[in-house]
Amino acid sequence: MKRMWMTLAVVLAATTLFAQDKLSVSICLDADNVLPIEKLLRCGKLTVDQEGWTIESFRLNAAANGVDCEFLTEGNKFSEEMRDVIKTGRFRKLYFERVKLVNEAGKREEVSLLVKTF
Repeated sequence: MKRMWMTLAVVLAATTLFAQDKLSVSICLDADNVLPIEKLLRCGKLTVDQEGWTIESFRLNAAANGVDCEFLTEGNKFSEEMRDVIKTGRFRKLYFERVKLVNEAGKREEVSLLVKTF
């Protein structure tokens, strides 16, 4: 019986050690990703939800009524062009794509984020 409990403890420990959470990013730490434009502009940056990771760059795509805007920026903060497009209020869906992440060990990942505004 003791051996069974030890085996179970080792398996649980190994599962915890080797389990990796899926990386994600957010704005204003909002889990729903539905934000008023004012709050979106006030935050003005993407945040990685896991410690040890930083954002190298990302692309913003916004499309509405036949108008398509695309911007690329370095780091995690919105560029002035991005802020200007968001301020117009014409775009209700903002796609943050190719969010390039890097951790302290140099490992790289890429994620995306859809934000709805009102």
